[in-house]
Parts: sequence; C-alpha cells; structure tokens
Amino acid sequence: LWRLWLAHALSRCGTKAWDFAVPLALLAAAPGWGLRAPACYLLARYSAQSALGPSVGTACDRAPRLRAAAWGAGAQGFAVAGTALAAAAFALSGAGSSGDDGVSGAGWFVALACAFGVAEVLGATAVGVLVSKDWVPTLCERTRAPPELLARANGWMSRIDLGAETFAPLVTGAALAAAPQTGGGAAAVVAAAGA
Repeated sequence: LWRLWLAHALSRCGTKAWDFAVPLALLAAAPGWGLRAPACYLLARYSAQSALGPSVGTACDRAPRLRAAAWGAGAQGFAVAGTALAAAAFALSGAGSSGDDGVSGAGWFVALACAFGVAEVLGATAVGVLVSKDWVPTLCERTRAPPELLARANGWMSRIDLGAETFAPLVTGAALAAAPQTGGGAAAVVAAAGA
C-alpha cells in the first residue's frame, strides 16, 4: 500500500499546487483583467467538474481500470504540459510586461489556461475516483488483509488529501514569491513547474 500512498500523495500535491499556481500566474500575467482572469479559470474548472464529473465517474466505472487510469493521468499531463507551453510562449512574447493593459495580449493565454484547466480537473477526477473506489479495496482484498486495514488505508488516503491541500499551496506560494514579480515572471514559474 505504501506505493499507492506515495503515488497518491505526489498526484494530489501536483494537482493542488497547480490549482494554486495557475490562478496566481493569470492574475500576474494579465493585470488588465484584474480578478477576471483567475475567476474565468476557476469558473471553467469547477463548472466542468460539476457538469462532467459524474459522466467521468460513470465512464471510469465502465472502462477497464488501467485504461481509465492512463486516460486520467494522460489528461492531467497533457493539461500541465499545455499550460506550461502556453505560459512559456506568453513569457517569451513579453506580452505581460509590455506596458499595455494586458487585456488583449493575455486573452489567448487566459483562454488556453481555462481549456487546459478543464482537461486537468477531469483527469484528476478520473484518477481520484479510481484510487478511492477501486485500488485501496482491491489491494486490501488481494493481500488478504484484515478488514481494519481497509479503514486504516482509507484514513491515510484522507490524510494525504488534507496534507496536499495544506502544504502544496505553501510550497507553490514560496516558489512564486521567489520569482520575478512581473507577468512574464509568473508565467515563467508556471512554465518551469510544468516542465
């Protein structure tokens, strides 16, 4: 079980760090948008999760487990890489530090971040459903573990989730604070984190 816990911890920390970093990078990269850029990103993510999350869960239930897990992890990786590439292109273009209001120059970056954010949250939903619903009970059953081990294993999964929600944003915030405080600097941190 320790390998599953480690993989879950790394996955959840990555997701929570990304959830924290991208809205802040959008805020810094698109100063003319004000709070609209991170608000658009979070609205796209949470709307997709609410509207499509149940369908993703149903698809995971019907699909072969490893294929569904590969799809979910692949969607997350695609989204992170896509956002990182968009952030790198934005940083290299100098649009966030060109002195304009940032509205027109950053619009494509905000739109891409929203689209990739949707892909990431749906992939994370798929992986989360599979890990919590299938893998812990299956591992406990296959190892003929006592029933109390299942409760303990699920308890550890919950602790990992809470720890990731607490510590991943702290570490990400420290990394963003160390970056240059320009639009391009924030986008460069997001690009570096995704690489």
